[in-house]
Amino acid sequence: SQAFHDEARQISNAGVKFAIGDVGGNSSASLPSSTVSVNGGSASYVADRPAGLSGTQMRVTSTGTYNGFQVTMIAILQYNGAKWTLQRIYQQPDATEYSRLS
Repeated sequence: SQAFHDEARQISNAGVKFAIGDVGGNSSASLPSSTVSVNGGSASYVADRPAGLSGTQMRVTSTGTYNGFQVTMIAILQYNGAKWTLQRIYQQPDATEYSRLS
């Protein structure tokens, strides 16, 4: 089960990278949203701009699913004048998933 969880985390990270690819170098890019198949699983990602983020930032929530396991990553992207880059990323805690690993 640990391997399935780890793969779901990697797929979730891939979803963040797909979102970065969607916006590329466009400073006024629309907020990306999609579901893609990755390595036998899927990544669903959606971007938004909640209160507190500037116009040059967006939040991406990406959920990776693999063999019944899900991991959600939250990333903050920042436009640096040429392209969108990853400013920070963290894994959203999920007690249900962690209890499955014990």
